[in-house]
Amino acid sequence: MKTEILRVHNLNMRYSETLSLNDISFSLMEGESTGFWGLSNSGKDALFKVLCGMDWPDHGRIYVDGQYIPNAEALKGKVHRLAAINYAISDWTVAEYIGLVSERYFRWLFNKSKVINDAQTLLSQIGFGIDPQKKIGDLSEIEKRLMDLAKACNKETRVLIIEDEFEGCTGEEIKRFRAALDNVMPGRMTVAINTFSDTVSQILSDQYIILKNGTILKKTKKAQLKDKGNLEPYLLGVSCESKLVRASEKGPATPRHDCTEVYTVNNLPVMNGERINLTFSRHEIVALLALNKNEKETIFDLLSGRLNDKTVEYFLERRPCNFKNISDFVKNKIVSSAHIGALDELMPLMTIGENVMLPSLRKIPAKGFVLWGKKLTSMIENEISGKFKDSEEEYLNKETLSRIAVMFERWRVYTPKVILLLEPFIQCDAHGVALVKSYIKQFSEMGAAVVIVTSRAEHIDELSDCVVVIDHNI
Repeated sequence: MKTEILRVHNLNMRYSETLSLNDISFSLMEGESTGFWGLSNSGKDALFKVLCGMDWPDHGRIYVDGQYIPNAEALKGKVHRLAAINYAISDWTVAEYIGLVSERYFRWLFNKSKVINDAQTLLSQIGFGIDPQKKIGDLSEIEKRLMDLAKACNKETRVLIIEDEFEGCTGEEIKRFRAALDNVMPGRMTVAINTFSDTVSQILSDQYIILKNGTILKKTKKAQLKDKGNLEPYLLGVSCESKLVRASEKGPATPRHDCTEVYTVNNLPVMNGERINLTFSRHEIVALLALNKNEKETIFDLLSGRLNDKTVEYFLERRPCNFKNISDFVKNKIVSSAHIGALDELMPLMTIGENVMLPSLRKIPAKGFVLWGKKLTSMIENEISGKFKDSEEEYLNKETLSRIAVMFERWRVYTPKVILLLEPFIQCDAHGVALVKSYIKQFSEMGAAVVIVTSRAEHIDELSDCVVVIDHNI
């Protein structure tokens, strides 16, 4: 009979001015792996900060093996977090990484043969064929995860937290990791999974716990779900459901009467080898919802010209286009931003005005560029300070908001036909969300087709004319 390892009882915690966890209760059993589902602001990430011992609830109780856990430090000794960041020190050997888990091993690091022998014994016992003297930087991606699992076993971890997309691993390699989990979980640990990758969650999970708005919405065994499509009503909510369409069935919804077709992409590859066609129209705001992180980024890169695939066909205003790189997309007024609010896509050594005018340099004389640069610098700074001058919170976030404004103003001056945005709200506080929404609506009103590529449903239901769900056949 399986025994209970982790119990969370009536956990309540406010983790922002407007968001909180409310009466969270669940138990995780020995030998079972549980995937947690939920979009941003569902409370999932806040809950996992508690489970990792990085935060602590205002109210509620946590038990491990029936013993009450009084604080975060006590919980940290019971859990191990498996995440890609763990492998940053590539010069360590496997033996050193596994051995550095407790005080009793620290003194043995000076006895290299002892550390290697202990690691070899453990790796042999759990059936992982990894050389303990190999450096982390020389391991394959799946070997790094197996090494981390071995470390969790060596720590006598009771709760293994997996927060990893398993980037660089194939489906077969993830199944290999699942087989390793099945080998070590019984009698040792329970597993909780927080990942954006539906592939990872599907392969590694026995059951799901679904969160929404800070509460547990549903608990279900994986076998009770025919496919992940059954989760979408829980993840997305009723308000968004009426706008949902399947990309493989019909593409974007019928555009408004004032829309005309501007950008078409045919033969776009998605998961499981499928191909879809998408058409975007003027004045239309379309959200492409892909819950898998890697798929989401690939779709954005292909739509924006950041990734080249000769099998994909592009049409601008119904004319076929032979774009060779992202410069061709921009020259034809198909623009994009992957990191709104970050420095990645700005020129940090240029002024605000120069950044704003950069895409338009071909059509504006040098004298006009200089004059406009000064004017736009003043205009943007006044607009930002005018909108948020009374907000202390905005003052602390002024740089992010300024970068958001500069990026959008840059493209507004350029008057694009299509603008593609990847996760436009990811770095935004409440003020940033309002600013991004305002610009998106302005672009739509100007006649651009606005395409939002996202795995997060919040904000898009009231903002978008259509939400296109990319099919996942699990």
